[in-house]
Amino acid sequence: MSRILIVEDDESQLELMAETLSMEGYEVEKASNCREGLEKFKAGADLTLLDINLPDGLGIDLLRSIKQKNRDAPVIMVTGERDVDTAVRCLKMGAYDYITKPFEIDELVIIVKRALEHAELTELKKAHELKIQEELKRLKRELHDSYLEAINMLIQIIEVRDRYLEGHAQKVAEYSTEIGRQLGLDPDEIEDLRIAAMLHDLGKMGIPEAILNKPGSLTQEEMDRVRHHPVLAANIVSKFLPPQIIGYIRHHHERWDGSGYPDGLKGEAIPLGARIIAVADVYHALTSDRPYRKALSDETAIKMLEDSKGKLFDPQVVDAFLKARAEWPRS
Repeated sequence: MSRILIVEDDESQLELMAETLSMEGYEVEKASNCREGLEKFKAGADLTLLDINLPDGLGIDLLRSIKQKNRDAPVIMVTGERDVDTAVRCLKMGAYDYITKPFEIDELVIIVKRALEHAELTELKKAHELKIQEELKRLKRELHDSYLEAINMLIQIIEVRDRYLEGHAQKVAEYSTEIGRQLGLDPDEIEDLRIAAMLHDLGKMGIPEAILNKPGSLTQEEMDRVRHHPVLAANIVSKFLPPQIIGYIRHHHERWDGSGYPDGLKGEAIPLGARIIAVADVYHALTSDRPYRKALSDETAIKMLEDSKGKLFDPQVVDAFLKARAEWPRS
């Protein structure tokens, strides 16, 4: 049974509407002023019939208060012939409709029924939209999980081809996200950074294993092929990753002083995510075995990073890395 609130100061008009709607099977609540009307609305009402002129204020003010509580609450304004302009203003504020006194009983019944049907359809639409949103969230989660699975497969391919990269992507991603937190990046930015760090060496799939695992110095031609790997990686992921992640991957070998590759970007022209990955990448590379040398000590790697602040690396990023590193548990 629908509950209808009638806010009307004319007692005869109030009783007429209440009796009519009660006979139609509705539960009716009555109020004769704004204050009482708002209190009874808060107690619950499926529809409000609201007179424009009330002893303690204007119905339009009560309408505003009702809409602040529930913007979808159906309200029918009750007005005299001289108040039609005000009733139209009420429609613009969200009232469902208005009825002009004096009115026929059948007119009242019809407009109330129509308003309640409209309110029911509005609630069904909201429920349907909520269900769609929940389904989209579920599909997005599934897509994200599949996406991460694909990323892990790509990383495994890289690590099979270059035994020195085993665990490298995960470590660079770990260091990068810690730097990002120190710099105050938001969760979405950190997730983008993590994905880019995981895939930063993907372009090495296009480099022969003989070059990747060569124990001696590379020729200039071989070096050029290695230096092309950020571009290859960016091209591979450009079909399914957003531009900011692609930029982080493409530019993770750029250097603060402009001496890096592939585009020779300098300073803050280098995307922040790429500057972060650069520091994380170099630190892990320095402290890991490579075909051409053994791992350096942690102290040596840190000194090299500090010496390169403002030259090869963004000083702010190096400082953030050192701060994050100081908080790591010691083995």
